[in-house]
Amino acid sequence: LDFLDIKEVDLYKQLKNIEKEVVSFAIIGGVGSNISDIISSCTALRILHKKLKEIYTNIKFDIYINASNNSFYTRDKQIYETQKYIDNVFPLSLNSKKLCEYDYFFDNSIEIEKFLELPLNVVDKWLFKFGIDYKKISDNEKHNEIDISDYKPSVNLVKTINELKMKGKLLLFHPYSANEKKSIPQAVAIELLKGLLERNEEYIIISTLQVDSRIKDSNYLDLSKESKKLNDFIYIISQMDKVFTTDTSTYHISDVFMIPTVVVFTQADFERKIKYYKYTKAIYIKDKSKNLSKFIYENEELTIYKYESWKNLKIKQIIKLLDKF
Repeated sequence: LDFLDIKEVDLYKQLKNIEKEVVSFAIIGGVGSNISDIISSCTALRILHKKLKEIYTNIKFDIYINASNNSFYTRDKQIYETQKYIDNVFPLSLNSKKLCEYDYFFDNSIEIEKFLELPLNVVDKWLFKFGIDYKKISDNEKHNEIDISDYKPSVNLVKTINELKMKGKLLLFHPYSANEKKSIPQAVAIELLKGLLERNEEYIIISTLQVDSRIKDSNYLDLSKESKKLNDFIYIISQMDKVFTTDTSTYHISDVFMIPTVVVFTQADFERKIKYYKYTKAIYIKDKSKNLSKFIYENEELTIYKYESWKNLKIKQIIKLLDKF
C-alpha cells in the first residue's frame, strides 16, 4: 500500500460556523472489530471529541455500530458505553431522514480496508482518518481510558480479591487469545504457570481462564467463573499489581489503570502496537514453523517446528521483566 493513496484531510476545514445550542455528530460504523482495536481506537475518538469541543461549546456524539446478525453487538456496545463522551450507542440501522438530523457525520465504511493497512499505530491511523494531524498530538494524550464507575462488581468478587490482597501482590496470568496464532500453546502455558508458582512467592497468581484444573496451589486462583462479562474482566484487571499476558485485550485494559504489564507477541509489528504504552514491556516470539505443503492451504500434519520458538520463553525472563517496573 502506498501511504499517499489515501487522501489526507483537515478536520477544521470541513467545519462550519453553526449557531445552535447543540451541534450533533454521528459516527457511522465502529472503530474496530475486536476488543483490543475498539479500546485503543477509542483513544483517537476521545481526542476527536476534545478537538470538536474546542470549537462547539455543546455537542452530541452518537455512534452507530453493526448489530444485525452480530453476536458481539452487546460486547462492543459495552465498550463504547465506558467512553463517557459518547452520548448514545445505536445499532447501525440509519435511514436518510435520521442521518439528516445530524449536523455532521463520520463514515467509517469508506475505503476502510485500505485505511486499516496504513503503516501507523492504531491511534494515529484513526486520527489521520478523522482529519487530525496525529504528529501534533502529544504522546501523553494517546492513552486509553475506560470508565466503569457505573459498574457494580458482585459482593463475592470484591470479597475474594480483598482477601487475596491481604496475602500478597496479585499477578494476572492470561496466556490465551481468541486468535490461536497469538495464544501461548496450552502445554507451554501450563508449564509457565507451574514455573511462576514454584519460583515466585511474591505474587498470588490470578487467571480468568481455565488453564489446567489439575493445578492446585494456595497461591493460585482461577476466577473464570467470576469473569462472565466484559466489565467483570475489566474490574479484575484493575485490581492487579502486575499482568503477564499474550497479545490480547488484556494489555490494552491494563494500560488504562497504569498496571505494569509484560506481553508476549507473535507478530513482528509489536513495537508499533505499544508505541504509547508506558507500562508495557514486550517479549517477541518469532515463528519458526515451516509448512511443507505444496498447496496454497495449510496442512497441520505437514507443518514442522510449530512450537519450537516457544522453547525460548523462560520463567526467569518473565520474572526479570516484571521486576524491572
